[in-house]
Amino acid sequence: MASLLENLIEILDRENTEYEKLVVLSDRKTPVIIQGDIDTLGSITEQEQEIVGRIQNLEKQRTEALADIANVVNRDVETLVFFWFAKNILICIRQDRSGIRN
Repeated sequence: MASLLENLIEILDRENTEYEKLVVLSDRKTPVIIQGDIDTLGSITEQEQEIVGRIQNLEKQRTEALADIANVVNRDVETLVFFWFAKNILICIRQDRSGIRN
């Protein structure tokens, strides 16, 4: 189970890195559009498409990793994700409340 979680964390880290790259490209894109630099805009768009392709691949890997984890804990993926989400929301609420009291 630990290796499955480590795999999921690695996939999520890689996915996050790719999304960060998209943000950087987006920041570069705005002035390029304003300047009307079509060649650079085309280059940025190509880079974006490559990143999106990698993200799609990582999304598939993430879905498979979640399915593997759900199988090990004998839950369906939707239930597993729901319980994880609900638990983390409760943790955030508790942290916020404890911060207000301090």
